[in-house]
Amino acid sequence: MKKKINMKILSLALVCCLFFSFIKTQTTCTVIQVVITIIPSNITIDVGDTVVWVNDGGTHNVNGNINSITGQPSNNPSSFGTPPGSSTGAVIYGHRFTIPGTYNYQCSVGSHAGNGYGW
Repeated sequence: MKKKINMKILSLALVCCLFFSFIKTQTTCTVIQVVITIIPSNITIDVGDTVVWVNDGGTHNVNGNINSITGQPSNNPSSFGTPPGSSTGAVIYGHRFTIPGTYNYQCSVGSHAGNGYGW
């Protein structure tokens, strides 16, 4: 009888471990735009995570829609970017990514993209 109870407890513990191993909390990653530097320049996130861009000098935006150098679409899995006129302030923009893939973006203020700021 005692062995049977121990096996049930062990089985229940195993099922709980498997169940909770699939649950992941969503996280927020902060990207800092400092003058002409993006820190970190590359990040890896999971579906459901949020990226927040913070301005630490200068005037910047987040453009994941159109490549401002070529005028072509960015071809991201989904579009994202700051609304027009929101290029100042500490927190520039936040976006929750719900579709997996590789996303490119740039700062399209002035000649920032042409100077390598983004992509």
